Amino acid sequence: MAVLSELPAELVSETLSYIPPQDLRHYRLVSRTFDAHIQGNPRLYSILHNVPVDYLTRLLNLSRELEISVTMECKDENDYDVLCFVLASYMSRIRSLTLAFDRTKWGPAALNNVVPITDLLSTSAPVLRRLRVDTGLFYINFPDQLLDGHAPRLERLHLVGLELNGVQPALARVQYFTGQAAWMDTDDKMHAFTHIQNRAQYFPALLTIGLDEFSTAASIFGANNRCPSSLNAMELVYEPEYTDQSETGQTALTALYDAGCTRLKRLAVYNPPQELVPLFLQSCEKIDAVLLEKDDSVTFTTVEPSSRTFQFYNAHAKDFEQILDTGILGHIELLVIGRQIEYEHEYHFFEELTTAPDIKIKQLALAVEDNGAVLPTWPSRHRMPFTELQELHLTGPRGTAISHWQLYDLLRRVVDLSPNRWRPTLVLHGINILESTIKMLTTSVFHAVMVLPLPLLMSERRFSVQ
Repeated sequence: MAVLSELPAELVSETLSYIPPQDLRHYRLVSRTFDAHIQGNPRLYSILHNVPVDYLTRLLNLSRELEISVTMECKDENDYDVLCFVLASYMSRIRSLTLAFDRTKWGPAALNNVVPITDLLSTSAPVLRRLRVDTGLFYINFPDQLLDGHAPRLERLHLVGLELNGVQPALARVQYFTGQAAWMDTDDKMHAFTHIQNRAQYFPALLTIGLDEFSTAASIFGANNRCPSSLNAMELVYEPEYTDQSETGQTALTALYDAGCTRLKRLAVYNPPQELVPLFLQSCEKIDAVLLEKDDSVTFTTVEPSSRTFQFYNAHAKDFEQILDTGILGHIELLVIGRQIEYEHEYHFFEELTTAPDIKIKQLALAVEDNGAVLPTWPSRHRMPFTELQELHLTGPRGTAISHWQLYDLLRRVVDLSPNRWRPTLVLHGINILESTIKMLTTSVFHAVMVLPLPLLMSERRFSVQ
């Protein structure tokens, strides 16, 4: 015990911070030093995550006057009233609140009781910066001013199952909003939430929006449902169980265009309707880069006249063919493949991309596993020929070793440099290679080999080595 009492206060505090706050009381008898910190260090209780509701008040009191972050998931209907009442009592100090209710096993009375949650969300929150609420219901009509109209620091908001009525002063500074866009009634009809239909009025400072659970883009976007002028990023999730089968790429693009959303700096769409991808890309002046850096997704970026990023998850196979037919990819300079290709239409897309006579790819970036194997591990029949490749970039975990036979295996399976007009430069990021291998490569395949110490961020648009 003498050793523990001699530990620096900073080390004791750091050690105890790894213990869940609700369990700290069990360590009070370890030493007097531990007991003093557990009883007297409020920072140990400034972040609470799913603590027992009957112990919540004590932990909040131990945080004293500090601003606190609270994350709670309520599954027991017997905790519902108490949880909401306790949190409302401390809203003046809560800087981040994440609250989710799982009502699947609740009785009818508790299931339909919205008073505790509406009372909590009607409480002033002077230091609240981040609020995430999943009510556990399809729809609650919130009759009052959210947070009593006073949340001057609120910047991030996520809502599920809650409809706001009337302009909300508490939302004046919200920059990031995500959540449910519409709710389904008992007749399986979808209705857009009022605050979604009136985004520009409800969220005048909005920069980023992410929406799911909607039937069509036209149901939440349009000339009468415009986006605030400050908006520069959007994420849309088409969920099969809610999406209307009449939705097409053209109807979606028209709705987004009418809402003023076609000049976004960043757009991500999950399960886009067929033809939306090529139609949206045609609205751009040119595409600078194509990236496969995440599973089941393809990303397109532009640099001029402005930097923009478009990411599409689970796009239709025919969309890949139409993308090539549009000619919009004639100006791309960079191709990034950050994972193993999985679908046949993706193989075909990249074969066509590299063989198209009007497409001159200057930079290619590939990922390397920690054992030195270069991805993608596709068969040799999908080998990509290049004619004007200037730089081949390989990146892997820092310290990854790569051998000459692994590099030659890459050229045998994936990259065909025989038609290239010149020998490109090989750039290795975070990868170790023997000097003898470099000499061998520069003699036969590459103009030069550059070895950089840090791994490459695959989302970067350009990897210039000039």
